[in-house]
Amino acid sequence: MSDAVLSRLEDFSRLGSLSDKIVLSETIISNSTADVTFSSIADFQKEQDKAYQEGYNKAIHDRELYWKSKNDFIQRSHDNEIADLRELFESSTSKAIAIAVRDSFKCFSDSLECEVIRILKSVLDIGLSRKAAIEFAAVVVDFLKKGDCGKIVIHGPKNLHSLIEECLGEYSSAVCYENADTVEFSTKIFGSVIKTRLESWLSDVKAKIVSQQVSK
Repeated sequence: MSDAVLSRLEDFSRLGSLSDKIVLSETIISNSTADVTFSSIADFQKEQDKAYQEGYNKAIHDRELYWKSKNDFIQRSHDNEIADLRELFESSTSKAIAIAVRDSFKCFSDSLECEVIRILKSVLDIGLSRKAAIEFAAVVVDFLKKGDCGKIVIHGPKNLHSLIEECLGEYSSAVCYENADTVEFSTKIFGSVIKTRLESWLSDVKAKIVSQQVSK
């Protein structure tokens, strides 16, 4: 009986020892596994952070490229719009200046005709007075258009000069240009040329008057 009990105790002792070894082994494995798992999480976290940072940097870069492209497009649109408006302004300004110059010549011609008719109608019939006045005004205006009597000076930006000249056409010789930030007009008309022409025309008129008186 005692031998059987002792045998049982020995078996229990061996089982206990084996159990301790198993528990110890499991503990070691568990600890070892925990170490490996912790190391893998750190590496994973590191790779995750790296991937996140790379993705973030790429997103920032892509966003910067997008807004740069957007800003460049808007800037080009504004530049084109400003260029179109500048071209329209220059064209409209040049046409307005050309019209003003032409109208000035027309007003001068009309005023000159009226004044000459008023002077001549006392010595000539109205038909001859009108004809002489028209011819005289045409001669004077022609000299003015050619710039033979002086120049109309247009002060304005240089880029307007060629546009104004193109719009003036046959009147372009009557104009010269000086660079300025604003558009202004001045005249450099030399009276001696006109005076000479007036004297010549007056001599012709007097000759016609004498001729008419002789024929009567």
